[in-house]
Amino acid sequence: MEEGYITPAPDYNAPDPVPQAPEPEPAPTQVPPAAKPEPQPEAKPERQPEQPAPEPKPQPQAQQPQPAPRPQPTPQPSAQQPQPAPQAPLPVPPHSNMMVWSVLITLFCCLIGGIIAIIQSSKANDLYNSCLFTQDPGLRQSLYLQSEAKNKSARTWIWISVLTGLIPYLCLLVVFLVAGAEAFADL
Repeated sequence: MEEGYITPAPDYNAPDPVPQAPEPEPAPTQVPPAAKPEPQPEAKPERQPEQPAPEPKPQPQAQQPQPAPRPQPTPQPSAQQPQPAPQAPLPVPPHSNMMVWSVLITLFCCLIGGIIAIIQSSKANDLYNSCLFTQDPGLRQSLYLQSEAKNKSARTWIWISVLTGLIPYLCLLVVFLVAGAEAFADL
């Protein structure tokens, strides 16, 4: 029987070997330049009359790109500068909550119209609560107006539900009254 080479199973739980960073090369040392002897001042020759120096001719200069201006850092507020006091939020008018009426109408009059009224009044309450916690006056006014529009819609659905729920009851009441009046007249 021939013996074969058996490879060991890899150990998947063993940590991966950490790769070693290559050793940095030593930084080259800079040798200071050799000290140059300073030239000795020479004796000055006698002064000659001055002659005007020839004017140099202007040479055309190539347009070099200008570096982009660096943005100036904004000054940080220091302890000496007074900070503006936070403004108190503007008061918001009270909100007419139609949720209770919506639930009552759903239970006692008309299911479909009442559910729509509940949804509209829930949206109105959400908008009003958002309005209370907003610091921006423009956004606050917008949220308040939207909540009032949703409340108006809920109020409209409440009245539709009342009418559609009460009309059948009123018709039944009329039928029973007429039938009762005929039965009473036959006696």
